[in-house]
Amino acid sequence: SLAHPFCIGLVVLVSYANILGNGFVFDDSAYLASSMVRDFAVGEIFAVNWLGLEIYRPLALLSLSCDFLLFETNPLGFHLTSLFLHLLNSLLFYVLARDVLRQDRAALWAALVYASHPIQTEVVGWISSRGDLLASLFFLGAYLAHLRDCHSAGWRWRLSAWVLFGAAVLAKETAVILPVVLVLHAHYLGSPAGGLVLTLSVWLRRHWGYGVVLSAVLFLRFLAMSDSAATEGPVSTNFLASLGAWQRIGTIVAILPRYLLLLVVPQGLSADYSYASIPSVVSLFDPWFVAGLASVAVLVVLAKLSRFSAFVVGFFWLCLLPVSNLF
Repeated sequence: SLAHPFCIGLVVLVSYANILGNGFVFDDSAYLASSMVRDFAVGEIFAVNWLGLEIYRPLALLSLSCDFLLFETNPLGFHLTSLFLHLLNSLLFYVLARDVLRQDRAALWAALVYASHPIQTEVVGWISSRGDLLASLFFLGAYLAHLRDCHSAGWRWRLSAWVLFGAAVLAKETAVILPVVLVLHAHYLGSPAGGLVLTLSVWLRRHWGYGVVLSAVLFLRFLAMSDSAATEGPVSTNFLASLGAWQRIGTIVAILPRYLLLLVVPQGLSADYSYASIPSVVSLFDPWFVAGLASVAVLVVLAKLSRFSAFVVGFFWLCLLPVSNLF
């Protein structure tokens, strides 16, 4: 039935069509001023340490370069692309939710929340967040291809999943968690023959390609980052990087309830990443730290309720891991 995809598409438009009248803000000017983006320099996009930022997201740059080729400096075209990508992601999310939940109506509600949640505003409305949209697109595509491979013979779906995983990491590094998510899926939602260790052993023998693809991406990143001609990047503004180990972990715990609260009550959203917006923990009696410990306890209890809830909690933790400042 086309009713569900139509509803999802309608909600995406109602929620985010207003971005089409927006212009360029914040980091957008840096992307548009880049000669690599303006000249569609594919070789440089994949081989150069862009602005010395120590990030390697060539597919995000390539996507913006395609937009510039088509629309030049007209922001409408860039926002159209972002809106279209969010629509695709919402539809893929619906298909994945249907596979996991095995209930069409529940999958529809999940996709509608995903499509319209205000916490998506920055990713959909800010052109510089193109990497997030692309990483989500390839992440979801790889996830679905992987599930198809688990129920089919041959290599078509398996190779597709591996390639899409590589594309996801080339769009944004946070997609690196996908193989671990898939292991959790096999263990908690599949039909495991034993414990987690046995599940992992069996999984690796069949899906070794994820490691090969990740190694190739890391090699490309190493080559780009070792470019001696790269410009020196700006000084990091990440205040957590300079904190001591216990204070950093304490601050991560204190941020957890803020994330959970924004998911349930997305009020007061802001693009402000300053020190004042995320104060560091200076005492074990900090109210947010205490709330964070309580949140951890609740998540642990939820993980013990069922195999499905254990998968959900594990997936949630994995999504936070790349941005937790532990590394």
